Amino acid sequence: MWLTYSFLTLLVLRWLVRVGLIHLQLRHVHAHQHSVPVEFAQSISLAAHQKAAQYTAAKLRLATFELSLDAIVLLCLTYLGGLNAIQSFAYGHFSGLLADMVFLGIVFLGLSILDLPLSYWRQFKLEAQFGFNRMTPSMFFGDMAKGLLLSTLLAGPLVVAMLMLMQHANTNWWLYAWLLWLAFQGLLMWAYPTFIVPMFNTLSPLPEGEIKNNLNELLKVCAFESSGMYVMDGSKRSAHANAFLSGLGKSKRIILFDTLVEKLNPKQLRAVLAHELGHYAHRHIQKQLLYSGLGSLIVFGVMAFCINSPFFYASLGVDWPLLHNHHAVGLALFILAMPVLLTFMQPLANGFSRRREFEADAFAARHANPKDLIDALLSLYRDNSSTLTPHPWYSAWHDSHPNASQRIRFLQNLEATATHHTKACTLTPNAWTNQEAIQHELLKYPGWAIHQPVNAPLKLQKTWQFQNFDGVQKALNAIIHIANTEDHHPEVHFGYQHISVAWSTHSTNGISDNDWICCAMCNKTIDPIATIQD
Repeated sequence: MWLTYSFLTLLVLRWLVRVGLIHLQLRHVHAHQHSVPVEFAQSISLAAHQKAAQYTAAKLRLATFELSLDAIVLLCLTYLGGLNAIQSFAYGHFSGLLADMVFLGIVFLGLSILDLPLSYWRQFKLEAQFGFNRMTPSMFFGDMAKGLLLSTLLAGPLVVAMLMLMQHANTNWWLYAWLLWLAFQGLLMWAYPTFIVPMFNTLSPLPEGEIKNNLNELLKVCAFESSGMYVMDGSKRSAHANAFLSGLGKSKRIILFDTLVEKLNPKQLRAVLAHELGHYAHRHIQKQLLYSGLGSLIVFGVMAFCINSPFFYASLGVDWPLLHNHHAVGLALFILAMPVLLTFMQPLANGFSRRREFEADAFAARHANPKDLIDALLSLYRDNSSTLTPHPWYSAWHDSHPNASQRIRFLQNLEATATHHTKACTLTPNAWTNQEAIQHELLKYPGWAIHQPVNAPLKLQKTWQFQNFDGVQKALNAIIHIANTEDHHPEVHFGYQHISVAWSTHSTNGISDNDWICCAMCNKTIDPIATIQD
């Protein structure tokens, strides 16, 4: 009985916390809608700021209704006998695996049908009210039909395989089911950009021109390999803009919404892509897969315990299946209960996500102008009607990205503390011959030292260490890019885990302004990916 009270208490607490946060967010956004925050006043008009406040309020009111509806539906399926009734029908008219699939189909198809009016209202009322919807009803229902077909074709075999493991494997079935789940996730990541996205949208290769040249240059510097850059016709569904990288291995694709390409200039697009590349450079995808894999292992272990425990069913008001196999009923019940059980994991996961976003922004600031990323974000905040004044508690709980003020302030600090020169190399550089002046200037360039070869001019030299050759390759690409861009070429030595660069100027028979400029550029691009700088 205490488990029943504990679950009901957690369900009510979850509803109170989330609705309470929504109320705080509504009040905070409403109180700050009459003036644009000072840091945004030059970029976002009062009308745009107030539209964002109204849009945010409309979404929050809908979210409150959805939270309440979700809680009621969960209570109806559990304590008020919904799952028991579906169980009686499915196993009273069918048997075996077919009965399992009928039971699960009724439960989850029924939930999708319940969500249909809300989805329709969100798209054709809320989004349309603020000028974002571009879908037609036929497109809406067509997407739904495709999604249902895709779910049946992909998830159907997965569910059948898991039920078979539950019924016929030994007590370690959940380990096999977990491995199957990991394989399924990998398949989805591989197939999503190549096969799934084209089912819903048209992908066109990014046209030749300044944008593509700029982005290709960035990919080369970052040593990022993809199967291509594409423009997606997102505008046929929504006015919102976005960009993403998706896929595994050689199937990775860079996908830009056409609305994004229309709204941002080439430099801003480069900065946005640099942010996305930052996630790969910091191995956020691999880390997320690792954390997700470990988390799902724990979930599968707990699920195995719960599904085989009669008290789990009783504590949620569901009859223990006596006349048929219990695995499908237990699977459905666990999936329904899991969001409640994991309530307080959301702010923790979002906190980690925001930290990763800051890391990606820092990477972007090293490979593009921070000002360009700031301008791009301001444009997206304005055009997507994102609130500039979220309540701190709501943001900490719900937001996977830093809020607007935090993110812009972070980038402005990076811009202000940048340690690289903005001028380019010249054909007639100033020579540096005074040793004391050179030693003083070296203080501005961490890791660099004077190298005096026998019977050769002075050089500025630095060595970086890396975890593997992948880092060396990225550094080498960065040096080649600097040399070609500045038409100033260094002496380079590298091995499996290190690379050494020496700059000097032949025309001055020693060190010149051009060498300092290239040293600064090396620090800007190579230091972030190195493990040790000598």
